[in-house]
Amino acid sequence: MRRTDEKAERVLRICGGLAAGIALGSVAVFVHEGGHWLFTVPQGGSLLVWHWIPPDAVVVLASEPWGTISLYMGGLVAALFLATCLALIIWRFRPSNSVFWWSACLPLAFGAPAELFAGIAEGSLNDFYNGSLLFFVWDVLIGLLGIWLYWRMVPRPQDFRRNNLRWLTAPGDVPESIISGGCV
Repeated sequence: MRRTDEKAERVLRICGGLAAGIALGSVAVFVHEGGHWLFTVPQGGSLLVWHWIPPDAVVVLASEPWGTISLYMGGLVAALFLATCLALIIWRFRPSNSVFWWSACLPLAFGAPAELFAGIAEGSLNDFYNGSLLFFVWDVLIGLLGIWLYWRMVPRPQDFRRNNLRWLTAPGDVPESIISGGCV
């Protein structure tokens, strides 16, 4: 019974961390739209329609240069928000060696570069951003690059390292040949 409880606890920590990261990443959608608002309305533009869910705005841009800047700012502000959250979590919780916090950073590592690319594409290539399947593919690839960099650069918790399957299995459940590096 104890082994099953340990497995369930590990899986719940990982799933809980991913859910926390996805929830924080979802806040970035509103930060993205807020970035557009911040550089549109106070500079003399107006929003004719503002829908928070799904985020969409029919915008009368402010005079230049604010009109152009406001297109870039949604993604750039959201990328800065996600990168700051990622850095703070790594800085604060890395010494704890927690699988929960390491897992919570995975969605943030995906979202920060994806939002940065979205901000650049929305500002400079608006048609590409608004209606292109190719934009979505590139955005996902850039987000996956962020996860790969996070995976390579941030040390994983002891329970999550390669050739150590304890994060998903209880001791005694894995054949010794696998634990010793026979395959993985």
